[in-house]
Amino acid sequence: TVEERHREFCLTFQRIHVNIMHAVHRCLEDEEFVVRRNAIIILNAIVELFPRLEVHTQTLEQLLAKLSEDSSEEAKLMLTSYSVMLGKQKHVSKLSNEDFLSGKSGSS
Repeated sequence: TVEERHREFCLTFQRIHVNIMHAVHRCLEDEEFVVRRNAIIILNAIVELFPRLEVHTQTLEQLLAKLSEDSSEEAKLMLTSYSVMLGKQKHVSKLSNEDFLSGKSGSS
């Protein structure tokens, strides 16, 4: 049925976003600057698509704040740039896991 296919799509979407978030989280906490820098470059490239789940947006904002405290000037500039781009996406509806899986439209 359409409902079953929608539910399957939602679960796949959620699984993909969770996997992306885990990978980004690991990269942003890596000791190597190059790994963190590459993660920020990728986040910049996909900012219009990711994150879409509210919990991931909150996690990223916390990580960015933590990284900004302990980073070089170059890294701070990159983090600030991404934070601004992420902030511009605030108008895009962010979904809670429950809302997304239930098919609700979400909240800003």
